[in-house]
Amino acid sequence: ENNDPLHPYDLRCEYLKNPLGLDATSPRFQWKLSSAQRAQEQTAYQILVASHPDTLKADRGDLWNSGKVISNENIHIPYAGKTLLSGQQCYWKVKVWDKNQQESGWSEMAYFSMGLLQPSDWKAMWIGLDRAMGTDNPAAEKTKLSARYLRKEFTLEKNIRRATVYMCGLGLSELYINGKKISDEVLSPPLSEYAKRAYYVTYDVTSSLSTGKNAMGVILGNGRYFKMRFKEPFVMQGYGFPKLILQMVVEYTDGSTALIVSDPSWKITAGGPIVYNNEYDGEYYDARKEMKGWNEAGFDDHGWLNAEKVKPASPVLCARNIPPIRITQTLKPVKIIRKPASFIYDMGQNMVGWVKLKVSKAPAGTEIKLRFAETLTADSNLYTANLRTAECTDTYITRGDETEEWMPRFTYHGFRFVELTGYPGTPDLNTIEGMVVHDDLETNGHFECSNALINQIYKNCVWGIRGNYRSMPTDCPQRDERMGWLGDRAAGSKGESFIFDIAAFYSKWLRDIQDAQKETGSIPDVAPTYWQIYNDNVTWAGTYIILTDMLYRQYGDREIIRQHYETMKKWYVYMKSRYIKNNLLTKDTYGDWCTPPESLTLIHSKDPKRITSGILISTTYFYHISNILQRFAGLMNQKDDSVMFNTTAALLLKGLNEQLLDKTKPAYGNNSLTSNLLPMAFRMVPKELEQKIFDNILYKIMSEANGHISCGLVGCQWINRVLSDYGRPDVAYLLASNTTYPSWGYMVSQGATTIWELWNGNTADPAMNSGNHVMLIGDLVIWLYEYLGAIQSDIEQPGFKHIVMKPTRINNLTWVNASHTSLYGPIKSAWKEENSKFIWDVSIPANTWATIYIPARSEKDITEGGQKALSAPGLKFTGMKDNYAIFEAGSGDYHFVSASVPPVPAHKQYVSSPVITPSDTIAALPATIKVSISCATEGARIRYTLDGSEPSQNSTLYTSPFNITSYCIVTAKAFKEGCVESQSTNCQYDLYDPRSNAWNYAYYEGKWQKLPDFTRLTPRKKGETTSLNVSRLKMREDNFGLVFTGKINLPADGNYTFSLNSDDGSRLLIDGKTVVENDSIHGMTEVQSSLSLSKGMHDIRIEYFDALFNEGLFINIQGPGIPRQRLPLAMIFKQ
Repeated sequence: ENNDPLHPYDLRCEYLKNPLGLDATSPRFQWKLSSAQRAQEQTAYQILVASHPDTLKADRGDLWNSGKVISNENIHIPYAGKTLLSGQQCYWKVKVWDKNQQESGWSEMAYFSMGLLQPSDWKAMWIGLDRAMGTDNPAAEKTKLSARYLRKEFTLEKNIRRATVYMCGLGLSELYINGKKISDEVLSPPLSEYAKRAYYVTYDVTSSLSTGKNAMGVILGNGRYFKMRFKEPFVMQGYGFPKLILQMVVEYTDGSTALIVSDPSWKITAGGPIVYNNEYDGEYYDARKEMKGWNEAGFDDHGWLNAEKVKPASPVLCARNIPPIRITQTLKPVKIIRKPASFIYDMGQNMVGWVKLKVSKAPAGTEIKLRFAETLTADSNLYTANLRTAECTDTYITRGDETEEWMPRFTYHGFRFVELTGYPGTPDLNTIEGMVVHDDLETNGHFECSNALINQIYKNCVWGIRGNYRSMPTDCPQRDERMGWLGDRAAGSKGESFIFDIAAFYSKWLRDIQDAQKETGSIPDVAPTYWQIYNDNVTWAGTYIILTDMLYRQYGDREIIRQHYETMKKWYVYMKSRYIKNNLLTKDTYGDWCTPPESLTLIHSKDPKRITSGILISTTYFYHISNILQRFAGLMNQKDDSVMFNTTAALLLKGLNEQLLDKTKPAYGNNSLTSNLLPMAFRMVPKELEQKIFDNILYKIMSEANGHISCGLVGCQWINRVLSDYGRPDVAYLLASNTTYPSWGYMVSQGATTIWELWNGNTADPAMNSGNHVMLIGDLVIWLYEYLGAIQSDIEQPGFKHIVMKPTRINNLTWVNASHTSLYGPIKSAWKEENSKFIWDVSIPANTWATIYIPARSEKDITEGGQKALSAPGLKFTGMKDNYAIFEAGSGDYHFVSASVPPVPAHKQYVSSPVITPSDTIAALPATIKVSISCATEGARIRYTLDGSEPSQNSTLYTSPFNITSYCIVTAKAFKEGCVESQSTNCQYDLYDPRSNAWNYAYYEGKWQKLPDFTRLTPRKKGETTSLNVSRLKMREDNFGLVFTGKINLPADGNYTFSLNSDDGSRLLIDGKTVVENDSIHGMTEVQSSLSLSKGMHDIRIEYFDALFNEGLFINIQGPGIPRQRLPLAMIFKQ
């Protein structure tokens, strides 16, 4: 309690509360400010840092007294006092001066301590045994090493003032002193790029020690240090056997110190109860092997081995700079399904962690198994196919006590269902309890609204996001992967920042990414690189820059830009010099990952109409990244770099609009949703074409997809914001509130409690079908907070120093309640509409200000706190725009009532695109194909053509099915009075002569990074085929090649355009000359080229290879009398 008009509270250092063991030599301070007054600002501050609490209480800063500093900043204030020393304890407080120069009282005391700042400060050795122990089989594909137990007894001769442990136990470790576990954290220390650095943790263990004999023990688990797999599904990086470095500094009350360090005097055994542990496969615990008192003084360890000095784990030891992983919540099961030989528990929520098992009166040696899965099969058994090789099984062997409780230490699972087998007797709902485990990041956001479905989707997002915090953001928590895929978090990280305090967490991950950069500049797709995947994919590696930008926008962190600027620039220059050709960025691997496929059983679409050009994706994203880096260059005062980034962006803009924009339609690429979405998102569309390109987006969603989403990971990152920015938030709301496939609501309707990896996650191939992924969240959470919740940071005054508050109104959405605690303090926005009134409660933190957009017909219709807003304290009216009254507001709490708000604009209905049945068909003559056309919009009239031209209202009216007996393209469009006409649909009916029309093919196998010289290779098989469907011709999953040859019969002299779309590399040759070059490893990428050809027969050859992941090959032709279409087999003749 205080009476200050402005008072500091919630003091933090390097984003953390009272952190121990910092290695930042000029740590940054921040504090929040409270005030009962409106429009309060800080004008100055004074910080004291002292070496002892009593010194600070006396208002003396023997380490630093900043004096009165004239500044309105209360975040990211760097320490500028005496040089801080290893192990030093520091106590600090702050006071401030308000806008009237009134001085506050001092804040409460906060503290931090320093870690070991120099390598020479470490007197301890790395110890362990660099070899297998006991029954370990390190050569097995599923590596299951036993946990290693280490112990050390020591005597402390004097009275203890303070004792600190600095410890790194890899892969995972737990510290015990005198029989008790130190700290409630789990799965420690953080993961890292072990070839570059490892993280140590710091513990204050003063209260755990006593004068006289003491003992400490450490359990080492495998974690990610000892590889969990060798080759499945990719070669995994391993770093060796578990090992430990530990240093305890004991300070006596007389000022002397004692040092206890890890060295060969420690004892080690693998004979403890954790028989094996593996994060993918689980933990096997035999309670009969427990060693009572092993971590206490006086234990008989004569059967233990001496630990050995081993090779250091990493060249650099760094202080942990993020909150630890903890058990943050417990869940009780909601249901038990009794099976003949097991019991299946439903936890009611797809969660991440493990369960605590309770057993009573079990005979010693009873084996109890716990298996984990996200979903059940139709017959209520665990569905484990999507776990791939991960066993996800914990085993407990009872010791025979009256009651026993157990939970694992060195594994974790993603699950909703638990299968219990071997349990003695009949278990009940209290037999197991779910332990929710993740990085213990503070929740700093809340969102709810009048739409219950959206609230559940938001809840699913929250559970999925936090469940994938594992000292790095992971893609999934359950299968044999759990990697830090960069692209999954590009835009989504900004949404996460509204829900959780992720600043320190993501700063740490940026360091992981930086550590993983190659000397060439290449950034991996996964960091840390437990899978070494360097594909030079812009949308994945470029996330490095996007995350840095997020931390600047949401937290105002300039230091993070400085730390990573040269690394980001190095990657940029590497990509620019290697992959920009003809003003396009030509490298892409994954495309618009996980676009909704045409079949519910597919993982990825194989329909070229749905697949966005990789070159378009990479070019637009590199343009976006160029603009971010140009802004960074300005902040870092790097003028030459700014010119480079700006020049490159201009060339990419030119390349996109000259080569990938069809101005006659107009449309980008193949007119897929994402093809048009990205140029709009990055403001690359010529002004005069913006509305037409935006209309394409609306057509794709409202007509072709019947009001559903039709993009994958990349498009999802922008779709809701683009729709809202260009005036159609109602369509964004429709996407967010759908319950049919594909949508987030469809997942909920199918019982999902997190977000799936695939839109069709309940039916797709289990090879890549996680039930807990975050990548498809896209920009949904951002949209909920920034648009519906009206809480947005201003890039010009980042970190929410200036807040933009503009609520997006939607018909049928009657209220929204959102809040976010920024570094400056809590921001609140709660609005509702009732009886044509807009009622809005707003809270703005002290030392910030907001621009507030209040829906209104006139500024005169608005009151604040019962009086006219125009004269209310803290507010300044700046104008009316688009039915919003705009005010500048100082800090404080406001209650607005807009007495008469205009209605939300209504829009015309879109007619659904016609469906032509059957779809694209290749058939041998003689053949008759019966074609029917339907439209989901009631009362719509369908018009069609048979020559590939666009139908109009004057084209043939469809009334009944008709027959096709020769090659043709059926194109249909639907019309309805008062509605927007549909997008056209077309199907190709390729009727060919089986006596003469076919491709010759040769099939090869090999591992290639680019197309080989096939003329020097021997094919595994040869034959004829009627399609370029490489999936049907392959003899193994990956690493194969195909050469297709034949004659192409052209109908006339003229200019022909060929478009070659492939995953991975391909090449088209006409008459022995290369026409289209689409080489290298990449996702579905289309390259086109034009040339003049004469009428008649020409040699045609297509070369193709597949390396990893998916495969696909398509070729289109356009020329005299031929609209753009898939190259018909009817034009191809056998050689």
